[in-house]
Amino acid sequence: MKKFEAGFIGAGNMGGALATAAAKQVTGELVAVACSSPAHSAAAAERLGCRAAAPEEILGGSKFVFLGVKPQMIDGVVQSLAAPIAASESIFVSMLAGVQLERLERLLGADKKIIRILPNTACAVGQGVVLYCANGNVTDGDLAAFCSLMAAAGIVDPISEALIDAGCAITGCGPAFAYMFIEALADGGVKCGLPRAKAIRYAAQMLAGSAEMVLQSGKHPEQLKDEVCSPGGSTIAGVDALEQHGFRGSCHSGAARPLHGCLCRRDVALLGFLLCMDQQQPRLLIVVGVDLRNGVAQRVEEGEVQFLEVHGDLLFVLRICGFRRVFRSLRCAV
Repeated sequence: MKKFEAGFIGAGNMGGALATAAAKQVTGELVAVACSSPAHSAAAAERLGCRAAAPEEILGGSKFVFLGVKPQMIDGVVQSLAAPIAASESIFVSMLAGVQLERLERLLGADKKIIRILPNTACAVGQGVVLYCANGNVTDGDLAAFCSLMAAAGIVDPISEALIDAGCAITGCGPAFAYMFIEALADGGVKCGLPRAKAIRYAAQMLAGSAEMVLQSGKHPEQLKDEVCSPGGSTIAGVDALEQHGFRGSCHSGAARPLHGCLCRRDVALLGFLLCMDQQQPRLLIVVGVDLRNGVAQRVEEGEVQFLEVHGDLLFVLRICGFRRVFRSLRCAV
């Protein structure tokens, strides 16, 4: 039996949030953290309510080893811990953004059990999202144990590695967008005379309640929006004002930027596209995409919707670059 259920090598904001979640599930005595020095480890353990340990102890005595160092540091960390990593029988859980399972296997060993995760900051309050995928060495039992360990973090959801970066554009980057929305809405309340503290509290609670309505009701957000909008009322006037100022387009663009970087990291490139922007009937004429990992270039011409449905990377890029209306004209589900 392992000494620790979870050991964390690196306990920054995200690692600390997940360590806290793990400690809620299995108690702090079964969770350990290792930081850049024994003093930092002790301070982090006291802050998070768990135990401090050396990296070697974590690698030799933990069921799950969470890698929470910065991506640019992973090569040096692995080199410095090569022997204990080679001997470890732990399940490795990587929080390294942009580092794929294939590279993790090269770093840690092809025989290792590896789970790749992308959590978000709301895990710190138990309302986060943890997206995960795993290599072929991880069993269903391993995944069940991992999901149980992370249950206090929020939603723990499996996703294919091909889509994990696209998911992170919403779950990982989205909180920053939500904070901006809360701040902007609060500014509007202050402009109307509300004290700022009340305006922020009202906006935050409204957003939390609205999100819970989406999750619990099972209704499409558009339907819930329509239920709030009375004919000729103040809400539909506000919705119209947001539409006039490009609210939806801004949200699409906000998700596009981080995803573009993720696509580059995955070596998938959108080479080019040609649009016929006829005002009466905008049409997608040609899309050319290439997977740089295998050198295969693929071409899509008008009407070949199946490609767009299967190759989600390309579809998502075009959607969030403002071509939603183009896909609607092709009767392609967006």
